[in-house]
Amino acid sequence: DKPPREESALSPPRRGPMAGTRLDWADLDKGKLYTYMPLFGLAVRVPVYPNQLIKTRMQAGALPELTLTRAFAHVVREEGFLSLYRGFGVSLLGLAVGPVYITGLETSKSALRALNGQHGLVSNDSIIIPMASGAIGSFIG
Repeated sequence: DKPPREESALSPPRRGPMAGTRLDWADLDKGKLYTYMPLFGLAVRVPVYPNQLIKTRMQAGALPELTLTRAFAHVVREEGFLSLYRGFGVSLLGLAVGPVYITGLETSKSALRALNGQHGLVSNDSIIIPMASGAIGSFIG
């Protein structure tokens, strides 16, 4: 176990037992991350998906001009309750993107920080490393 790293000037101040430390990619339990991230993503998508479906249908003009609650009632009455989850399986493919994005973001951030530490390219408080790693993570994920 290595000691936690010091906070940079750009990090928000922490309170509690982790005050004065910064967690890095190497400090995380990847098994828990890759297990819980999709599970919590699923837990959020299940209740939100029907609202997204109705909103999309309303925007596409596939429903008569109704209020949101009347549109829900119309879809359930005409197509059944399970139709609120039509296309849900395909949307679940997006759960795999989160861990890929986080891995790309954090791996590139660690690599850029190490490279910067060796060559002193930018100051430690520079926003360049987070921006570059965000771009790399977005490209990968």
